[in-house]
Amino acid sequence: MLRSGWTVLLVVLGSLMIAINWGALILAIQVGKVAESSLGYFIFPLVAVLLGWLIHASRRLPLASVGLLQYINPSLQFLCAVVILGETVTVWHMIAFPMIWAALVLYSAEALRRERASRLPPISPAS
Repeated sequence: MLRSGWTVLLVVLGSLMIAINWGALILAIQVGKVAESSLGYFIFPLVAVLLGWLIHASRRLPLASVGLLQYINPSLQFLCAVVILGETVTVWHMIAFPMIWAALVLYSAEALRRERASRLPPISPAS
């Protein structure tokens, strides 16, 4: 089973990740964050399954679409920080956040236009 160097590396990496996961859970419980750590511990398998599904689905997507999807996580973290945790939104945040998404909209619109244009049949010269 462990004849390949790649297989050994994956087993070692998996073991290391499990050890870190358990160590983080034990540390969180020791510092009195039982509710937070248990919630994170139960949510992790759901996130792992979702990520696996996204990785599988992303193989069928153009890289531009995958890159665009990577902006969703930081945007949701920003939203959670402001709405749930009450973080302060500065003027610079209010300038930068819409500018980033405006650029993504422009890029996506252009990519969509190019993709649709590539699907059109070529125009043949009139005879």
